[in-house]
Amino acid sequence: MYRNLLFAFMLCLGGGMSALAQTEDDYYQKACCSGLGDEEAIKALDEGIKKYPKSALLYMERANVKSRALSMTNPVDKNGMMADYDKAVSLDPNSIEVYMARGNGRVNLAQYKAALEDFDKALAIAQKNQNVFQQIDVYNNRANAKRFLNDLPGVYAEYEAVLKIDKEGAPATRALMAGIKTEMNDFAGAIKEYSTAISLYEKLTDYDSASLASCYENRGLLYIEQLKKKSRGLCRFESSLCPQTRR
Repeated sequence: MYRNLLFAFMLCLGGGMSALAQTEDDYYQKACCSGLGDEEAIKALDEGIKKYPKSALLYMERANVKSRALSMTNPVDKNGMMADYDKAVSLDPNSIEVYMARGNGRVNLAQYKAALEDFDKALAIAQKNQNVFQQIDVYNNRANAKRFLNDLPGVYAEYEAVLKIDKEGAPATRALMAGIKTEMNDFAGAIKEYSTAISLYEKLTDYDSASLASCYENRGLLYIEQLKKKSRGLCRFESSLCPQTRR
């Protein structure tokens, strides 16, 4: 009997010690990677923050969960979300991840100019660290924010910056640039970008055939659009020469 009681006590003690031994990363992993719903994830992070009140990681993730809920049109404390991001920044002001997270949170709040300020800070850190992958990520996020601002030349400039440091991803980036040129009604420029993307894709030994096919299709549609423009121009010219039209 006493052995059983002792065994039960040790189990309880072990469970309690296990709970006490949870690390900062354990709470983070539980919130982001264990399939919890938003409310459950926030509760786990609340618990983690009580134990680790100076954890920028946990504040950032709690804000990320709230931001995700916002993007899914679920009820969320917007002020609380930004307060968590601000707290994370104050705790780790040299973290590119924190600035990127707050920038994307601001995009979800339609605060695009403020988001760009965060992305600018993230880019400065990435450049200081000479981390190419982080720089590419920042440029793409800045392009996304500028698209919401309808700053198409600005979006194009961000992709140009990506091209300078990402030779491997050049075909896909060129295709994105072609899409921007199309939105700007610069069909000749878009055709040039698609042609470059096609050439780069075909030089690769292993490429995405669907992406290559999409480039061909979009370039073909632009050729058709150019022909339509020329045809409409000829029709207007011929109409101007027609005697009946001049009356």
